[in-house]
Amino acid sequence: MLLAEDLLLLLTDDTSGRLSAFDAKVDYLLAGANLVELALTGRVEISRKVKPIRFLGINRQVDRLVVRDPSPTGDAVLDAALQIAIRGQGNHLLWAIRKSRMNLRWTLYMRLVSSGMVRDESTSLLGRDRWPVQDSRHIAEVRRPVIEALVGQTTPDTRSAALIALLHTIRHEPTIVGVGHRAEISRLIERRGTVIARSSWAPEAVRDSIDAIIATTGKQARLAGEGGGG
Repeated sequence: MLLAEDLLLLLTDDTSGRLSAFDAKVDYLLAGANLVELALTGRVEISRKVKPIRFLGINRQVDRLVVRDPSPTGDAVLDAALQIAIRGQGNHLLWAIRKSRMNLRWTLYMRLVSSGMVRDESTSLLGRDRWPVQDSRHIAEVRRPVIEALVGQTTPDTRSAALIALLHTIRHEPTIVGVGHRAEISRLIERRGTVIARSSWAPEAVRDSIDAIIATTGKQARLAGEGGGG
């Protein structure tokens, strides 16, 4: 299972099969998840440079994508993201995220349908996408350590921490935990998400690259939620 697949399952309501976040936000988060996984496996990294903006007297930070290992991962979806990274090597990180998100959500749902984890109950005539959970065993295994880390203060493994860091970019941890509209509890869970996202959960060699990927992904996801990330 890809990190992006686990993230999509977390963002899909088990019963209704609908997304718990704005679909454009989800698309960016899924693309970011693939790049995080490529960074964790040493395939890509981010070259961060500061360039002066002429005439304005200020500096601008530029994150560019660098492919360190072009060898196939063995997964079709991840390899597609890697090929985009190879084609766009040297381009701004945002370019790869935007390209990678195209049709990604649908592709991942189709894989989850094929594996028997969700059902396709979409109605094209009404434009309603519904993917209710069919086999809850895997999503339960994914959700449990995430919730334990957010509520029980346990230390998450790398995979769960990556999921929390991505969810934290849109402050979605309370929804995953299921606290409803209890504002004070939601704030506590979000603060815990902040602690985990900023902790040293990724290997030191790739930490800066992953930080850059998650920061850019989160910014675009938030803009998408405001109608400006398309």
